[in-house]
Amino acid sequence: VCSSDLSHYIMDVVEETRCKSMDIGEKTLIEPKFVTLEAINEILIHRSRAVHTEYEENGNLKLNRSWRIAYPFSLQLSPSKKTVTLYAKGYGREGVDESAIQKILQTAKKKLTHFKLHLKKDAKGLYIEMRHVADYAADGLPIRLFLVLLTNFSLRFDEVMALDKDEQLIHVVRDKV
Repeated sequence: VCSSDLSHYIMDVVEETRCKSMDIGEKTLIEPKFVTLEAINEILIHRSRAVHTEYEENGNLKLNRSWRIAYPFSLQLSPSKKTVTLYAKGYGREGVDESAIQKILQTAKKKLTHFKLHLKKDAKGLYIEMRHVADYAADGLPIRLFLVLLTNFSLRFDEVMALDKDEQLIHVVRDKV
C-alpha cells in the first residue's frame, strides 16, 4: 500500500522515465495518403538522424552512408501500389567474369534467404541487386519500424559486399567511389 506521502515520489519517477519520443512530440506514423518521398526524406534528414540523402535523376531517393546506414542504397516510392521499394546494387569491376559475380551471388543467397538477390546487367555493367518491397497500404508507414527496416537492409547488403573477398565487385564504401 502506498501512502500519500510517497505518491508524489512515485509520480516523479514515472514522469522521469517516460518515453523520450513523447517528450519531443515526434510523429510515430505517416498515414498512407501522406506518404511521399519528401515526407520520408524529412524523417531521414531530421537532426537526430541526419541521413545523407539525395534525389536521383529517376526521381528515387538515394541514402548514402551516414547515421546507421552502412551501405548506400536507393528507395523508390509507388503511391499507386502504396509500396516502398529498397534496392542496392553491387557492380562487378571491369573485366571480371560473370561466373565470379555469380559465385558471390550464390553465397549471398544462401546466407540471406529473406531478401531477393539477382544478377542483372545495365549500361554500367553486371551487378548484384538486393531488393525489398514494403507495403504501407493498410496502416501507413510506422516511422520507427521503417527506420529499423532501412538500417537492416543496409547492413544486410553490406554483408553481401563483404562476401567479395577477392574484390571482384566495386565496393563504394571501401573503394571510396
